[in-house]
Amino acid sequence: MIFAVAALQAGAASADMYKWADAQGQTHFDDHPPATGKSERVIPSVNTYSDTEVMKSDWAPSDGSQAAPPAQKVVMYSASWCGICRKARTYFQRNNIPFVEYDVETSDKGRADYRALHGHGVPIILVGSQRMNGFDARDFNQMYQSASGSS
Repeated sequence: MIFAVAALQAGAASADMYKWADAQGQTHFDDHPPATGKSERVIPSVNTYSDTEVMKSDWAPSDGSQAAPPAQKVVMYSASWCGICRKARTYFQRNNIPFVEYDVETSDKGRADYRALHGHGVPIILVGSQRMNGFDARDFNQMYQSASGSS
């Protein structure tokens, strides 16, 4: 038990993020502070949803296209480090569910849409006019089937 607690604490410590500017004024981010110079500990602002929430969505994408994806079109907003996002992606691939994915940290569209969606975590999954915060296969199947029944 003590070993498990120590392992969890070590894992949490390795998740630290640091920000600093080099001699040329360029900003850097890393999981280790620089060997010399001043750095600032940064706490990332994107979280993983711990519970699943499904709701109606009237959100419009940042690119000015239609107000909601067509029924059966799955759009996922994710982050590369997110285990739940990876679980959702694997589920979609194994079940031959076509989807489009945008990384909210590395994609301009993903970042803009995530802000417009008022995201507080990842993944955010859209199917037609429905939105799921987080991922649960059973909840997703209900959402996906109801979207196909309404088209």
